[in-house]
Amino acid sequence: MVFEQITRLDCDFIAYNKNPKAIDISLFKEQKTKINDKDYEYAPYDHRIEMAVYQKNSKGQYRKTRRCLNIREIIILRKDGGQTHLVTSRIDLDPVAVASTLFKRWTQENYFKYSKAMYDLDHVCVYKVKKINSHTDHPNPEFTQLTKSITKIRQRIGAILGTAYENLSENDLLISSNRLEALSSKKVNDLKQLVANLKANRQVLETTPERESAADYEQLEPQSRLICNIVKMTTYHIEGKLATILKQYWQGINGNERGILDGFFQSTGAIKVEGQILFVTLQKQSTPERTKMLQRLCDHMTVITPKYPRTNLRMVFNVQK
Repeated sequence: MVFEQITRLDCDFIAYNKNPKAIDISLFKEQKTKINDKDYEYAPYDHRIEMAVYQKNSKGQYRKTRRCLNIREIIILRKDGGQTHLVTSRIDLDPVAVASTLFKRWTQENYFKYSKAMYDLDHVCVYKVKKINSHTDHPNPEFTQLTKSITKIRQRIGAILGTAYENLSENDLLISSNRLEALSSKKVNDLKQLVANLKANRQVLETTPERESAADYEQLEPQSRLICNIVKMTTYHIEGKLATILKQYWQGINGNERGILDGFFQSTGAIKVEGQILFVTLQKQSTPERTKMLQRLCDHMTVITPKYPRTNLRMVFNVQK
């Protein structure tokens, strides 16, 4: 259902196939393939499939429709013999590019997690506010609360009647006298009270708008936060480039390059200007190994001849002897 809606909006998707049918291994072509720096012995198998479209009914259950979506399925044969099935509406991308895009999804989540923890990404930097446009609306809290209350009442009625609340029909909610006779007097009283509350909540819900104007609310001024986020994201990507450089000189735990850099960033040092050169000398690190890594990083930075922003001063990096 979701994939069908996405394609109707002229958008594309790449996702995992949650209900795949394994294919015969003989269909895979033996060809060394690299996906996101990981080696595979076989090339991805690419073919078209028809995926059944499911639709939710009034009871909240998904039922299979007669409609089918003709999409592309790409299957990766892993080294453990298992198969990873991907589906996409993109027919122009190479199978490796499709798999690479989806397999990188965790890097996006890790990026936001790291940036929030280390860079305070999207942190409130100013408290200046502005009025929200009167044409903007938002979910009505009263409508949301009434909907939740009705659901809870239906759940309690279902528990007394021994029926899942999703399966309760309107007749069940009216509770016939025959069903009341089989219940204790306390449950009968509870049911009558619940039904009365249900009717009252529904009456109020009928006259309560689902959304309301947000004109009475204010929002934090977005421009300052946007500028701060741009600076933080730029800093993150610079750190990433430094981590790539550092990886050439360090054979430690993969992925901890940023942690090593964080220690370097805390280092004190001295700066000196001589002619058109800005000398930056950093202090020694806690171990000879780290000091050596820092020196190599400094040498690498000096070779690319960076200039101090908005000046002609060429920067030369070094570590204290």
